[in-house]
Amino acid sequence: MSSMLLHGLVLVVGSALTVFAGLLLSRFWSRRLQGQTRSDVLASYVTVIGTLYAVLLAFVLLSVWEQYDSARAAAEREASAMADLVRLTAGLPEPAASGVRAALREYGQAVIDDEWARMADGRRSVRVDRALDHVWRALIVIEPAPGRAGIFNQALTLARSIGDSRQERLSEARPSVQAVIWVLLIGGGVLTLVSTYFFEVSALVYLPINGGLTLMIAFILYLIFAFDHPFSFDVGAPPAALRAVLDAIK
Repeated sequence: MSSMLLHGLVLVVGSALTVFAGLLLSRFWSRRLQGQTRSDVLASYVTVIGTLYAVLLAFVLLSVWEQYDSARAAAEREASAMADLVRLTAGLPEPAASGVRAALREYGQAVIDDEWARMADGRRSVRVDRALDHVWRALIVIEPAPGRAGIFNQALTLARSIGDSRQERLSEARPSVQAVIWVLLIGGGVLTLVSTYFFEVSALVYLPINGGLTLMIAFILYLIFAFDHPFSFDVGAPPAALRAVLDAIK
């Protein structure tokens, strides 16, 4: 919550400074260009810029939102496969079943303690790699009892699902908005705001309208940045599903 308040404060203060700087520039250009007919041309120009920028924002925001949703879904599938495998160990022979549960507990704890924080930077955990190897080793040494081969095969399928979901989670954790897109996003926002500075309007009209526009653009850019890092920042997905699985194992 403190992080969200800090980021919100930065957005508001930055937007306010931008608006007041725009007001000063607007007054300066109004004095320089007084008497020249430009309102109609500027209105058409600003309309084209605003439309193009709105389309760009909508496209990128939708893309990163889908990435964020996919990342959360992958983490939930991973936890669901772990929970199913824990239940399935009831049909496996002992002490191998206890070994599988211990390996799964080690894996889940490593993801929560180590890999979840690393995903904020798009990295993976070597500790989790080793823990996943332990899960596989605990499974493949099992010799299923007669008539229990189907349970063993299902356990292997769930272990494969855990690995696949983890890989998808790691892939979705990496930022997808490239530097050239950020140049377009930030440059387009600056161009949109600067284009409003040349209209000659009173401060009472300019401040609320331009202030709202500046704050909206800043907030949307922040959302794009946050959703592009689905396991960090204010909208980061917590490992709640994995914690629930660990509690069930314990």
